[in-house]
Amino acid sequence: MSYCVNCGVELAEYIKKCPLCSTEVINPNQPYDFASAPPYPEYDPMPKQKIGPKMILGIIAVIFMLPIAVCTVADITYDGTFTWSGYVIASLFAVYTVIASALTVHKESVLLEQIFDYMAILLLLVYIEEQCAVKWFIPFALPLLCSTAIATLSLSFLIKVLNKRALTVISIGFLYLGLLSVICDILIKYNFFDSIAVGWSLYPFISCVIIGSVLLFIDNNKYIKRRLEKKFFV
Repeated sequence: MSYCVNCGVELAEYIKKCPLCSTEVINPNQPYDFASAPPYPEYDPMPKQKIGPKMILGIIAVIFMLPIAVCTVADITYDGTFTWSGYVIASLFAVYTVIASALTVHKESVLLEQIFDYMAILLLLVYIEEQCAVKWFIPFALPLLCSTAIATLSLSFLIKVLNKRALTVISIGFLYLGLLSVICDILIKYNFFDSIAVGWSLYPFISCVIIGSVLLFIDNNKYIKRRLEKKFFV
C-alpha cells in the first residue's frame, strides 16, 4: 500500500499518477499490479437528464387541463350550458400551438413556425367571431392579421439575409410598425366609423419613420457606427 507524496491519498498498486492531484507515482520497490482492485470506487458521473420537447409539451398539457376543467364545470354549473368557457379552451389551444411550434419546429425553419402561430391565431379569431353577433373578422381582423404576418415573415427573412446588419433590420422593423399603425387606423375608421381618414396613427407613423431613418443612417455611416460601438462597448 502506498500514498501520494503530494496530497496523501491512498494509491492503487497499478497507477502511475495520483487520481486526485495527478502527481507522478515513483516507487521502485512497488511493482505495478494491474489485476488488483483500486482502494477507491471508480468515478461514474451521473448523466444529465435532458427534458425533451415531448415531455415539456406533456407537462404544459397537464397544466392547461386544470383551467379548462374548472372553467367548463363552472360554465355548465352556473349557466346550464357551454358558453364562455369555449373562449378559454380556444385561447389555451392557440397558446399551446404557439409553444408546440416553438419547441418542435427546427430553428432554421422560423418562417414555418410563424405560419403555424398565425394559423392558430386565425382559428381563435374565427371562433370568437362565430360566437359573436357582429361579423368583424373578414373586414377587420383578417387584413390586420395578414399585414402583421407579412411584416414579421419578411423581417425573419431579412434577419437571415442581413445577419450582420442588425440596425438595418431594426430600422425596417420600425417602418413596418408605423405602417401597421396606419393600416390599423384605417381599418378601424372604415369598419366602425364609415370613414377612411387617417387620425391618431400619424403620430406613431412619423415617430417610427424618424427612428428608422436615424438607425438606417447610422448603420450605413461607418464613422458614426464605429464611434458608437466604442462608446457603448458593442
